[in-house]
Amino acid sequence: MKKFVRTTSVVLILLLTVTSIGFSAGAANIQTIPDSANSAVLPISFDGLETTLKVKESLPRSYSSLDMGYQTPVRNQEATNLCWAFGALSSWETMLVKDGKISPVSSSWFSPAHMDAWGTLRENGTGWAREYENDAGYPYISLGYMTSWSGAVSENIFPFHTPLSSFDPNKKEDIHYGVTGAMYVNGESADTIKKCIMDYGAVTSSYNADDAYSNSLTTYCPGETDTVFGHNISVVGWDDDYSKDNFRTPPPTDGAWLCKNSWGNYNSLGGYFWISYNDYYLFSDVFGPSFCYTNYSTVQEYNNIYQNEIFGATYEFKYLDDTLYSYPEDNPDDLQEYTIGSKDNVYINVLDFDKENEYIDTIVFESQSIGADYTLYYIPLDEKNVPTTDKTQWKELGFGKVNYSGYISNDINNFKLPKGKAGIGVRIDTTKIDNDKILNGIGVAEWLDITDTRRIFTPDTKEGLSYVYYQDKLQEVLDFYKEYCGDDEGGTLVIKAITTRESQIKGDANLDGKLNIADVTLIQKYTVHSRNLTGHSYENSDFNEDGKVNIRDCTAIQKHLSVSE
Repeated sequence: MKKFVRTTSVVLILLLTVTSIGFSAGAANIQTIPDSANSAVLPISFDGLETTLKVKESLPRSYSSLDMGYQTPVRNQEATNLCWAFGALSSWETMLVKDGKISPVSSSWFSPAHMDAWGTLRENGTGWAREYENDAGYPYISLGYMTSWSGAVSENIFPFHTPLSSFDPNKKEDIHYGVTGAMYVNGESADTIKKCIMDYGAVTSSYNADDAYSNSLTTYCPGETDTVFGHNISVVGWDDDYSKDNFRTPPPTDGAWLCKNSWGNYNSLGGYFWISYNDYYLFSDVFGPSFCYTNYSTVQEYNNIYQNEIFGATYEFKYLDDTLYSYPEDNPDDLQEYTIGSKDNVYINVLDFDKENEYIDTIVFESQSIGADYTLYYIPLDEKNVPTTDKTQWKELGFGKVNYSGYISNDINNFKLPKGKAGIGVRIDTTKIDNDKILNGIGVAEWLDITDTRRIFTPDTKEGLSYVYYQDKLQEVLDFYKEYCGDDEGGTLVIKAITTRESQIKGDANLDGKLNIADVTLIQKYTVHSRNLTGHSYENSDFNEDGKVNIRDCTAIQKHLSVSE
């Protein structure tokens, strides 16, 4: 099949490149200029839908998360090309500081080196084709890393410049909070950007950092350029009255965005600077989506995340609603268009729930079908070990509306999981939407090429992981790619289930159905503020039933255990 994309040869690092517009073949093949001395790893420009919020309140003329005390100290990326990781993690830190989860001090830093190491090729050839510390990054890497709960990890665990050999992709990291929501933000809507900064603390985006358009405090690039020095930052505020005369070349109007950089304390603003509202590249789709985090969960010992992919959405599985193409065998150059035209579909991931006594707590999926109704299902497998098409056996878990483009989450009310494999289905219904730009789809981790010879990303696809149910037909996703896209690699749908546990045993803080020293350790971590306890875990931890959870409960449990032994 073919798809049209706009590609611009810019990177999220300070490297010289050129510009191109391309036509591509393949499920997710992005054609670019050939490799040359002037080209580097190219960004994946975002051709999906971004979110425009309906902002009803009156927004202030100026606002700053820095002034509000929500910022951790400015970092220095040094000679690395890790601005993309610093920008994504800075926005994450800002959100957690704003919510009172971490303190705005250097000890709260998260590790860009760990995100960078994660975003490299695995031994089996899957993942992102990048060189550690040296190559460009993409927003898709950051979002996949965060929403798969692969991070963020503390800088103390994986310090800057840690050798790549120290990274273990199979290690379950000790993270306290896991992202469950992220929004792709429409940069043409200033009110949307402002609202996201006020609600979530920051927006991660990129701009052209060519010195020709900058001084130490300001940047303004008036239009598309032949060379682009792409750089990623965290946008943390604005000022409608910031004078246009402050810029090297005055823009048409006053007004600018306050941005947190990753070049250390290099100017009189302590590493912050202003970008004009009129800047051409800031918030553009050339660099991939600008985004903000919207939701997260506290991660406990008793939480598990079940997922068939860890890399997140690299594309949108909108093929059921979008134009498809075929190439007749007798005339391969004769391109034929056709559509399936299905606007009410169920997207299913088969997940292996391998633990006892688990309950679904949250379901996360990616979709750009803004305004669509969605319904979530638990779908048993049939005798052929595939999701049953007998809808009387489907259990509805929740429903809602896709209010924005990006990663959506829905809290599930107390559904106890049978142990074993089952489908988690997301029904997307766009039949009531009268807008041709909004297609029925869900995120997919799909292979990406930038030339016929250069691969950006390779997913870890396997048969039997993902299915689509449409027009009363169940089809395995890889079979769909082969039949309708002529694609033997395909991808895996982005649908995740987060689970918790319940226990009636007093003192069972980690909800594993046992009372032992592990519960004492967890309560001790809570008392020194290194772990959190919520809900049923907190109730169980109050072993002496005095209405508080403290070291006395640890002592009481230890005495109980010693007597029992």
